Amino acid sequence: TWYHVGPDGTRTQVTTGVNLITQMGGTSTLTNAAAHVADRGTYICEATNGVETTDVSEHVQVYSKPYITSISGTTQAKAGDDIVLRCESDSLPAPTIRWSHDRNDSHVYEDAQGYLHIIDIRKVDAGAYTCTAVNPYGQTSQVVQVHVDSPPVVLMQPEFTPLTGTILFDCLVNGDDPMTVIWGKDGVPLDMNSGHYVTLPSSDPVQHRLLIPGATDADIGDYTCTAVNGIGQ
Repeated sequence: TWYHVGPDGTRTQVTTGVNLITQMGGTSTLTNAAAHVADRGTYICEATNGVETTDVSEHVQVYSKPYITSISGTTQAKAGDDIVLRCESDSLPAPTIRWSHDRNDSHVYEDAQGYLHIIDIRKVDAGAYTCTAVNPYGQTSQVVQVHVDSPPVVLMQPEFTPLTGTILFDCLVNGDDPMTVIWGKDGVPLDMNSGHYVTLPSSDPVQHRLLIPGATDADIGDYTCTAVNGIGQ
């Protein structure tokens, strides 16, 4: 009977590739025609005649190009987060891990373990990141996709026309859709059905406009433009 003891100490019986010749002083051979790095370890041939058992063992190393054992899946991050992309590989000789991407900023870097860190991630950091494991026998690569969600960013520009008493607010909103814009005054949402406030259409999707025609002293106050999406406001 043949057994394989892996690097982690796990012992399993080997049934594939065993050739048994039953003769006087029978012979058993074990053949692996397509050895993989996972096949390295100690092989034990155990023989018994019902009275006593004996065994002999041999340690086997398998040299091969690297294969990636685990890698971060598709990663969803929120703008401003710190993320780590992990890539682990196994082979003999031991592989070197390299990441390739189109970012050259200092907030994207590799550590000694081959993990890729992205600090204070931005929308422009979204995209494909390739992990490549290399040794003298070859290389293997896999790709991680990174998506970055952005909360809204708002810039409001008020404009007042004294002759007509008209107030116009421009609110420029950037962020991921779907987006909802809420206008408010002194901390309370405006009643957009009152007829006193008018939202104007714009050909620019980031521009939201509020018009107050014939403004009076009652319209004095602090106005807010609040943008909300699934990430924040």
